[in-house]
Amino acid sequence: METRHGGRDARIRLKTAHDGDPDANDKVLQAESVCYDYSDGGRRRRRLPGRLHDRNGSAPQIGPVDIVLQSGRITALIGPSGCGKSTVLKLLAGILTPSRGEVWYGHRNIAQQPGFRRARLRRTEFAFIFQDYMLVDSLTVAENIILPQSLNGSAADNHAVSRALSCVDLPIGVMGRKVGELSGGQQQRVAIARAMIMDAHVLFADEPTGNLDPRAREDTLDAIQAAMSAGLKASLLVTHDARVASRADRILYMRDGRICGSYHHMDQEDIERLLLSGSEQKEPLRSIQV
Repeated sequence: METRHGGRDARIRLKTAHDGDPDANDKVLQAESVCYDYSDGGRRRRRLPGRLHDRNGSAPQIGPVDIVLQSGRITALIGPSGCGKSTVLKLLAGILTPSRGEVWYGHRNIAQQPGFRRARLRRTEFAFIFQDYMLVDSLTVAENIILPQSLNGSAADNHAVSRALSCVDLPIGVMGRKVGELSGGQQQRVAIARAMIMDAHVLFADEPTGNLDPRAREDTLDAIQAAMSAGLKASLLVTHDARVASRADRILYMRDGRICGSYHHMDQEDIERLLLSGSEQKEPLRSIQV
């Protein structure tokens, strides 16, 4: 089985946590023993199936978590609702500060960076797409795409906007339209075009296809893979959708706030069985190395 990566053959060997530590040159971002404690004042916690809550039902306690995002790879983070997937994304992206552990991006431990430096990193080198698109409805498509550059004081480049739209298979004619006039799938591709034009290195996507129909979902995944080919170094996708995860190069399975499985590319059926089983497995049933 082959994955779709801009028409190139995806059958190459992928190193995962079960194969040993990836080569240093292959690492884009690395989390080491990252923990996040949601408890406040030592409140008593109660355990429920698939998650760990405090008595007020807040989010799970996270970690320790070890993750490496590798160059040229799309990583999917899957697991039951409430297990902490979105929290892990925020920890890796510098939105949340770990209680313990380190998050290395290049030679910087961003977990120790002050808030303003992490914010600048998110404006310049990290890009985000979310289930609700996070676009500004009052702005045009072109204005949304160049917004990060504008915030960073860079000049707008209509040619770059046109190229980005072309890469995500949107017509140039949408540049002047308000994003609220577009379909959900089109808006999500605008968000990906924004990531491309800002020359981001890492894309963080939290349920990027959650509000989309199957055709728009495929278009969005194609656009993410086009962005990888156009300059993104790595992507992390948080998803409940086995079809989305099957398009990734690597699958991380999370439960009770921890990563308990790391797999090579898996087909949709195997991912669905893993999610339904809710149990750690040493090897997927029919995993395919890529």
